[in-house]
Amino acid sequence: MDVTLDFYSFLTSNPDILHKADISGLSLHFSLRHALLWSVLRASAEMGQNDGAQGLTALIQSIPLSRTKRATFVTYQSAIALRLSHQWRQPTDQVAKCLIFHTEAIGRMAYEPEHLAYDATSGRSANHSAYSSSQLHASSLAAYIVKILRRVELAVLPNGYLQFQLSNTMPTWLNTLAYTNDMSDWVEGSTGNQRIEGFTHTLADIPFDVLHSHARCCALLRLAHAADHITLQSVRPQAQTLCSPAFAVRPEADAQGISSQARPPWVLTAPTSINWQSILEPTVSPSVRERSYPLLIEVIDTLDEYAELRSLSEGHRLPLKDGMKLIAQLTALSSAFQSFHATFPVGDAIGSVPCPPSCKAGLQGQWGLIFLTQKVLYHLLMYISTNVVGLNDQNLSHPADIIPDEL
Repeated sequence: MDVTLDFYSFLTSNPDILHKADISGLSLHFSLRHALLWSVLRASAEMGQNDGAQGLTALIQSIPLSRTKRATFVTYQSAIALRLSHQWRQPTDQVAKCLIFHTEAIGRMAYEPEHLAYDATSGRSANHSAYSSSQLHASSLAAYIVKILRRVELAVLPNGYLQFQLSNTMPTWLNTLAYTNDMSDWVEGSTGNQRIEGFTHTLADIPFDVLHSHARCCALLRLAHAADHITLQSVRPQAQTLCSPAFAVRPEADAQGISSQARPPWVLTAPTSINWQSILEPTVSPSVRERSYPLLIEVIDTLDEYAELRSLSEGHRLPLKDGMKLIAQLTALSSAFQSFHATFPVGDAIGSVPCPPSCKAGLQGQWGLIFLTQKVLYHLLMYISTNVVGLNDQNLSHPADIIPDEL
């Protein structure tokens, strides 16, 4: 294994460690863990070790990483330096500083490597036809991880843990999650037909609150679209309309094939970038942050849990216990959304009086959070629905047809 490769070349040379990434590839856990993997390999070579010999998949699964639950801001910690110092018989602080040096080096890289020029708008390489889909997948994820690491604050704690403080990079991450629309293409050979091993639940067995939350998100987003707060475009414009006629459709949107009644999945086309400060900065709007931050944390934790389960699985298969963990996390996300929705001023946001630009700007972060909640719920429900034994016996034209998106 050539550990002298830069981060882009390392991932494109070892695409197998990324082949399971769909929306899980956008989780913070996924980004930090793969950055640590590369840093461990570089540090291992510098200190005369041979950690890559055990295999990259086993190595990445052995890297401890978790979000700090009681932190004021989004913070992760890892005990990898403590583990390696014992294994390598090296001082913990020396190992930790070496890992931080190489991890920070990722954030200093250019977004677009010369060998695979990455187009951030399309999510593809500029030389798309010249490389395999696995190489393009790896290049896309590498560019994304570099972008996230650019503003992460790293430190070594007194107990030897590595700390990743992500408050400065959160707007970048949230916008990437909101505007990355082609995640299915990141998975080489993904058919969506693999099933969860031993998993006999159908969507009818998923807690009602989870399905209701997804439907409520869809209803709110259609209202926001109709009131011109956001603009949605359906990826499946030919899908049957199931929305109540009470939800108005803007004629100019229909002329472009964009309907507020169209079924998800949706692409967010306006605004082109969301101002997240109202939900991230306590001093900007304390009441909005107090309402929104718990939901934001559950969006993060849901993606992290999904990424962790996928990293431990083979292909798309999950054992029953892991399938139940995923449903439990969806339930937690649903509960956080219901709490958020109970205090969200829908009447003020979508009223008979037009909302001035300043009002719309203040609501952007909250609409964006609803959009992300719907997106995560939708993708994970899709994952479960396409991996449930016996579900295909219903002869569905599209698995998404069973995911409720109206009340």
